[in-house]
Amino acid sequence: MDGRYLPAGLSHKILTELLKEKMGFKGIIITDDVNMGGYTSYYSGGRLYAEFIKAGNDMLLGVGVDAVDLIEEEVKKGTVSIERIDDAVERVLNMKEKRGLFTDGYRNPEYSAEEAVKITSEVNKKVAETSVTLLRDRINAIPFDKEKIKKVTIITYAHIPLVNALGPMKEEFERHGAEVLLRTRLENFGEAKQIADEYDLIVYAGYISFHAPKGAPSFYGDEFWSLRHAFVYGKEKSVGVSLGYPHIMYDFMDDAGVFVNTYNASPEMQIAFVNGLYGDIPFVGKSPVELD
Repeated sequence: MDGRYLPAGLSHKILTELLKEKMGFKGIIITDDVNMGGYTSYYSGGRLYAEFIKAGNDMLLGVGVDAVDLIEEEVKKGTVSIERIDDAVERVLNMKEKRGLFTDGYRNPEYSAEEAVKITSEVNKKVAETSVTLLRDRINAIPFDKEKIKKVTIITYAHIPLVNALGPMKEEFERHGAEVLLRTRLENFGEAKQIADEYDLIVYAGYISFHAPKGAPSFYGDEFWSLRHAFVYGKEKSVGVSLGYPHIMYDFMDDAGVFVNTYNASPEMQIAFVNGLYGDIPFVGKSPVELD
């Protein structure tokens, strides 16, 4: 279109001709969020919804409350055939029938809310403990001796209030017997020296994702400039950790002697990070992307 390739989610050739017809896929095709810029730069409003349906999608995610009315207008205009609508509805109904949603006494979910939370937490714990990745330990600090770590400070660098999300990390350090200060970025070299003099372990926690901030993954403004103060003092007892974007060490914290990637800030990842530092679990994770 206009010399550009269509995204796969809008491609009739991929979704219908290849997946549904050539490969015989009988299930449901579900879009990602239809409001992403990669889609709205091609079409907007009802036309966008129509193109998703025409391409072969059966369910649309992220639509507005007016979606049904807009699609109905496209059907009336002949942009979308009623046969395509019928096919999508039939696929959805067939999937619901296979899952037993139309059976008397159907219970959904199969587990109680409490059971589902417990099972999910156990899976998350296993994933965290096998994926958290030690990128660097140039000073042979790991495992840290918990008997020597009485005071810990966690210093956050993020464009969101990361302090509010790091309670599990703080609590896990406290479970190991440490007194913990959780705070935002250092403002000057004097603060950096004071922290190094007072604390036994300094954790520089960075968080960037493709949604926080919106746009390219980077630190900017005060967050960027304040990173000058990190790892200047107390480097032998400092650890860097990225809770999102995996390139933070190379892009912003290359002075770190010890650095860990957790890939996200879930409670299970935070806990696995702390337990890895103390040697309670081994760091066995391997980076899924090339970081050289």
